[in-house]
Amino acid sequence: MKSELPKVLNPIKGEPMINYLIKTVKWSGVPERPIIVVSPANKNLIKRALKNFNCCYAVQKEQLGTAHALQKAEPYLRDFTGTVMVLCGDTPLISPATMRDMAIYHQPKRYL
Repeated sequence: MKSELPKVLNPIKGEPMINYLIKTVKWSGVPERPIIVVSPANKNLIKRALKNFNCCYAVQKEQLGTAHALQKAEPYLRDFTGTVMVLCGDTPLISPATMRDMAIYHQPKRYL
């Protein structure tokens, strides 16, 4: 992207890319407090960009993949029961309706 900024902070129409995703999360009603997994070097930059949102931050010292990022988020999920939705911060074009549909689709099925 030829930028000094972390990828998720590159602006789209004057707003950091990740803001679009977090707004979608908020508007979809999926989680009330998303967990953002960040590197130590980018934590403060991303927290500043998301200061208007109620997020938790887990630190991933080394980027060792998505499963490792989920391990770093695990302390925030200890008492959680339900479905976990994993989203990438560089996907700003998901709509709230699509996010709601994904959450509904993955709800446990109840059989009579």
